[in-house]
Amino acid sequence: MDDDGSNVKRLTYNKVYDGLPRWAPDGSSIAFERQQPRETNQQNLDLFLMNLDGTQERQLTTYTGLDANHCWAPDSQQMTFSSTRTGDKWSIHIIDIETQEIRELLPSIKNQYTGSASWSPDGKESLIS
Repeated sequence: MDDDGSNVKRLTYNKVYDGLPRWAPDGSSIAFERQQPRETNQQNLDLFLMNLDGTQERQLTTYTGLDANHCWAPDSQQMTFSSTRTGDKWSIHIIDIETQEIRELLPSIKNQYTGSASWSPDGKESLIS
């Protein structure tokens, strides 16, 4: 959508939740969360990437659980995200966009909710809440 509210265009067409779209800092793509169909009562959110026109969707994470609250690194090569992949508590992870390699940045902290991370402008530090 343009900044005046015109030129609205839908980018995804399915019957599941697609949300939290985030522009890559280099303007090359959009990352978003998708609530995947589930076979159990457990929620399932994964991270996806697509071109600016909605084409060439690519699934970044394939965890049966929650991968959410993503944030692009300034160089558009990585994203941080929150996940329950290490158990029932939230932890912060980093994914390399090209290789899809995931590593844990901050493990879950006992009795603390670790919700999201944000990168410094130079990409050398992160704020975590």
